[in-house]
Amino acid sequence: MIYAVRYGQRFSSRREEASLQRQLARGLLRLALQREYGLELDTLPMGKGPHGKPYFVGAPVHFSLSHCPGLVCCCLHTDEVGVDAEGPRPFSPRLARRICTKEEAAWLAASPDPARDLTALWTLKESVMKLEGQGIAMGFQNAAFTFPEGEPRSAGSQVALSQFFLEGGFVVSAAARGHAFSQLCFVDPSELPLS
Repeated sequence: MIYAVRYGQRFSSRREEASLQRQLARGLLRLALQREYGLELDTLPMGKGPHGKPYFVGAPVHFSLSHCPGLVCCCLHTDEVGVDAEGPRPFSPRLARRICTKEEAAWLAASPDPARDLTALWTLKESVMKLEGQGIAMGFQNAAFTFPEGEPRSAGSQVALSQFFLEGGFVVSAAARGHAFSQLCFVDPSELPLS
């Protein structure tokens, strides 16, 4: 399941917003664990993989967190997962050249909305890199996509993709082993157990 929370506060600094994002992410993780698996976050020991990906030691559930200004997401599953969220941004030819394979660049060149599709492609790549536990160290070119029937598909085997285009230009993408997510569950910030 993918859980998300929106916020609209204004902040005096990026540090202040980052602090709220961490609180919301932890609250989403706590709520999702309780609702989906009946588990308490504080009872689960955590470790970090070789590239820093956090995980629960000995627990049968995996998670991934993401945030961008205005939105925080949490993805849970019994298999490895990766999630990424981004807000709207203008098209950047420089960014496209940096992260895209030739096939991806051709797909973007034919897009009726290259700004939206570059953001969508970015979130797909980030979700796959998080799934693999390597993050950006994996390299954007190595998180490659093909486009059968015009829709992105991971060039990696057995990676199921989910993508949600939200009001306000936000995009949330998730990658999992063999399991796509059919919905995104929005939570009101007042429902989150913050601590």
